[in-house]
Amino acid sequence: MSELLEATYEGNGLIRLKKQPKGIYPHANLKVIVLTAPTDEAFVVEESNLVQRLKAFEQQYKMPSMTFYDLFHAGQLDDSADYISWAALYEFWLQDNQ
Repeated sequence: MSELLEATYEGNGLIRLKKQPKGIYPHANLKVIVLTAPTDEAFVVEESNLVQRLKAFEQQYKMPSMTFYDLFHAGQLDDSADYISWAALYEFWLQDNQ
């Protein structure tokens, strides 16, 4: 399960989430992707840049993002840095296109 959440870095390695993540219990081990938000606190990825980055992954791994995402969330792919980044980018794209 993955979810895009806003958070505040409080220093000393502590991150405070703005809301409770779904299906995650206290002290659970998590993998976190940290993206810096602009000063207006709205994380914006330009659509053209996002699509270019998705297409680069699709060409590199020779599969469409939707197929990759389904396999990744079914646990059929490993948790490599590329796959985690690709999944996060695809989730941003999904949010913008729903």
